[in-house]
Amino acid sequence: MQNFGGFNPMGGGSGGGRVVSERIVGSSNPIARYFRNFMKSVGGAILGVALFFGSFGVMWYSENFVKHSEVVVALPMSDSSALTEGTVKFDGPVDIASFAYAKPNNEPVLYYSFLEETCILEKYTVTETVTRNGQDVEQTVEKERNVWKGQPVEQWADFTVGGTKVSPSTAMQRLTLTNISQDGDYSGNTCVIGGIRHKTEAFASGPATRLIVVGDYLSGMVSGGTTFIISDLTNDQLVAKLQSEEKALFWMLKGIAVLMFAAGLTLIVSPILMLLNILPGLGKFLQILVFIVSFLLGIVVVLLATIILKLWWLILIIIIGLLVYTWKKKKEKS
Repeated sequence: MQNFGGFNPMGGGSGGGRVVSERIVGSSNPIARYFRNFMKSVGGAILGVALFFGSFGVMWYSENFVKHSEVVVALPMSDSSALTEGTVKFDGPVDIASFAYAKPNNEPVLYYSFLEETCILEKYTVTETVTRNGQDVEQTVEKERNVWKGQPVEQWADFTVGGTKVSPSTAMQRLTLTNISQDGDYSGNTCVIGGIRHKTEAFASGPATRLIVVGDYLSGMVSGGTTFIISDLTNDQLVAKLQSEEKALFWMLKGIAVLMFAAGLTLIVSPILMLLNILPGLGKFLQILVFIVSFLLGIVVVLLATIILKLWWLILIIIIGLLVYTWKKKKEKS
């Protein structure tokens, strides 16, 4: 490996940028390239196996992630003054002992989220291959781009709901937030070096504010739980919102599973496709064709897996019934 520091011996990579290092990967002879590509496809097949089997894990998770809406529906609405230890759901008026003061104007609120971003010049590297003196040379090229960088800040007030202390630091907030402060360009995402923009969203509690709290009650306080939610919505509105979020996550995971299945299967057969790459472009065409077929097969597999995971108990009963029926028939014949 040759390192060039700040010097670019080639005057920039093939796609622009500054070459920071390079290495000779081998001859540019078509046969040598074919062999290298074949070995890469073998390595890719190993990744394909991981993606293929990983897709079944995603299918399983898509059916078994925590459905917070089901927890909220199952819990009765409790009286905040008569809570017992365990997972509870209750509502009540808010009493703020100490406000959170939202940046940048220090407005007193129950909760706020503040994000300040600065436009900076970010350096990143890409790998490009060029041909020089009959050799294929792999170059690491440093490029630059303008990006917004910032760290969001969230803060809650110190408060009680219906007289019950709530420690909200790990809670899922489902509050109706208001944009109380914004400065800078958010429309076209224009990023000029040194530019600064910020946005503050907050929930300001009023005299009539009531909150629903779902979480684990222990030692006179709600401070966590697998399902820990604070919301100003009604019970029905909260359930509907959670169901909508869970439905979106459900289908997103299904889509990821299909893509992982298709990509994995394509990578697994890629060494065979490389062997069939006799004519220029044939291997690429076959790879695209295999991916399309794998994608369609993935949709079928994901749908079947969904049915099996949802109705496994019914399928098991049918299988047992068929086995018993077959055993009885054989016994009658004998």
